[in-house]
Amino acid sequence: MNAKLRNNHGISMLEMMIAVVIAGLLAAISVPNLSGAIKKMRFDNEGRDLVSTFRYARAASITLQKPVGIHLDSDHRKVVAFLDLVGVGLNTYDTGDSVLRSDSLEANVTYMGSTFSGQTVVFQPDGTASSGGYVTLHGSTGQMSRSLSISVTAGSGRVRLDYYI
Repeated sequence: MNAKLRNNHGISMLEMMIAVVIAGLLAAISVPNLSGAIKKMRFDNEGRDLVSTFRYARAASITLQKPVGIHLDSDHRKVVAFLDLVGVGLNTYDTGDSVLRSDSLEANVTYMGSTFSGQTVVFQPDGTASSGGYVTLHGSTGQMSRSLSISVTAGSGRVRLDYYI
C-alpha cells in the first residue's frame, strides 16, 4: 500500500487540460456579463455625479450667500451649475450668469428630462430651492435599459436619487 502512495507524484496532463478547459469556459461565459455590468456601473455613476452637482450648487449657495442654479441642457447633453447674477429671482439661466461647473453626460445616457420650469432650478442662500421637481435619465446598458430619477424638494432643497429598472 505504501508503494502506491509513493508513486503518485502529481497530476496528469489530462487532468491539467480538463482544468484549463473548464477555466476557459467559465471565462467565456462571464465576459458578456462583465461588459453589461460595467455599462450599468457607468450609468449609475452618472446619476451619482448629477446628484453631486445638485448638492454642490446648494452648498455653494449657502456658502456664498447668493443664488446658485442648475441648468439642464438636454440638447447639448450638459449640466451647468451657475451663480445667478442676471435676472435674480426669475430662476433662469442667462448668458451673463457665472458658470461654476459644467458637466457633460456619458454616451450611454439616451434621455434627460426634467419637470423644472425652463430646465432650471435655483438654490437660495437659506438652502431652499426655487421649485420642487424631478430630473429623469434613461440609459441603455447593453440588453437592458435603466432609468433613474433625481428629486429636489423646494422647501428644504433636499436632493434624492431613485433608481428604476
